[in-house]
Amino acid sequence: MGDEAASAAGYAMHLWPCSPFLAQYICNKRDLFKNANVLELGAGGTGLPGITALKLGAKRVIFTDKEGHDQAMALCRKNCVENGIVAPEVHGLTWGDANGALSIAARFGPFDWVLASDCFYDPVVFEPLMSTIATLIAANSSTKVLFGYQERHCHWSIEVLIRRFGLMCQHVDPDSFHAECVAVAGFDDELRSHTVHLGIISADEHRKMSVFGGIEGGATNSKLVLLDGSGRVLSQTEWTGTNGYLLGLEKAAHEIAQLVDKGKVEAGLSVDVPLTALGLALAGAEDEDLNRQMTELLKSLYPNLAKCYHLTSDSVGTIATSLKDGGIVLIAGTGSACRLLNPDGTLHGCGGWGHSIGDEGSGYWISNKAIRYVYDEEDGLFRAPADTAFVKKAIFDYFSIDSKTQLLDFLYAKFNKAHVAGLCKVLAEGAAHDELCKRVFKEAGHVLGLHVLAVAKHADAAMLRNIPVVTVGSVFKSWDLIKEGFLEGLRPRDSRDAVIEGVSLFHLSESPNIGAALLAAKEANESIPIDFSHNAQLFFETKLH
Repeated sequence: MGDEAASAAGYAMHLWPCSPFLAQYICNKRDLFKNANVLELGAGGTGLPGITALKLGAKRVIFTDKEGHDQAMALCRKNCVENGIVAPEVHGLTWGDANGALSIAARFGPFDWVLASDCFYDPVVFEPLMSTIATLIAANSSTKVLFGYQERHCHWSIEVLIRRFGLMCQHVDPDSFHAECVAVAGFDDELRSHTVHLGIISADEHRKMSVFGGIEGGATNSKLVLLDGSGRVLSQTEWTGTNGYLLGLEKAAHEIAQLVDKGKVEAGLSVDVPLTALGLALAGAEDEDLNRQMTELLKSLYPNLAKCYHLTSDSVGTIATSLKDGGIVLIAGTGSACRLLNPDGTLHGCGGWGHSIGDEGSGYWISNKAIRYVYDEEDGLFRAPADTAFVKKAIFDYFSIDSKTQLLDFLYAKFNKAHVAGLCKVLAEGAAHDELCKRVFKEAGHVLGLHVLAVAKHADAAMLRNIPVVTVGSVFKSWDLIKEGFLEGLRPRDSRDAVIEGVSLFHLSESPNIGAALLAAKEANESIPIDFSHNAQLFFETKLH
């Protein structure tokens, strides 16, 4: 057994002064525990408060200690049996593990009482312990937590955590349960040499706190963030896909509701209390009619989920996350798209039509362009702008083929857009010495610049002085290769194009769910103070005119 495990086991084998005081309270207030469903946290090897509750009429007591404290839990079982308790229920529960607490609550709850004897023994455990307590109370808002702690330092406090988790705490007057009568044979000197306090933690039903949710929803994975009105993160939760196009609206709404409820519990909030507002930045959510149907479905099927909603695409969520006063998101990964969000909330777009008729400048487009240069050159249809030998070999090696016709299988019968786009990485490496690779990336940069130019004519006039662009996608890892073409693409072609005076490019460093939460707050006529400098990193800026 390691030092840490041995130390923990030693603590668990000791009867700490708080336990007899909790037991005395239970004895004196036995009517509160009659037929009650009880959970003991940090029961250790003794489980004295829980055993007392069972002996005085509790319907059930679940004893818990940290996962892996097998010796302590084995001793707890033995101690229960020695005290006439048949088949004691002892389980592992690690503080701060929201899923573990949820599992215990689902299997054995709802709990009337949670007992915690001297669990607040070190400030290091205060937050994870309070998180577990908040999760258990969120699962059943009527749960009360009776805790005792031994005073070790006058500056130790859980007051901030109590407020953070939306709870309240009431001090228990020692005279109310005859604390002076506490006595344990051979233990009296230690009992009298320490100051012990008791308290009861419960849900603060009078507390009104604005809570905003933001979801970044994709086809296979979704991320939720819950923020309070000050911008503090209350919880961050991951879930399965929430794409309404793939799942159907009703199934997607169900997954969204499951995700939000999980996030509420992890934040120590009641699932029965609606969020102030919920923002959803979902992949492909650009059809206003479908978006309206989804929000109406959420309101009708899950009335306690949120008071109001803002549903938009993940592209808009990206802009709202990174740029305070709006701007442009330019996506160039497997596919490509460009969206402009003005300060007044108006939205304009270019691209995003898929590889059949669009995706210009994307990884797929770059790969396809290189393939076409090789095939057109060898067919004699068009002249390639540079020698094709390297690119041809790169294509053959990447797809493991030895003839041009074999490639057709990968472009049609076995078509996988992401796999074709993967050739782009090989071409980027080849650009260090091959002119055709360089040319393809320059052309990609040019067409991506045209995307920005296309939406810029709709931009707020002030924005054109230095238009902010958030870049998303692996193509921007090759910025040095696309830079020249990109800047050329920003130049106006004729009088119909906007004159962009300057441009700043950013990499996103936070999830679009932050932006979704900010948009939700706007929907509720509230605002969240956010330091946008942490959400995106500037990597290039220049003046054009």
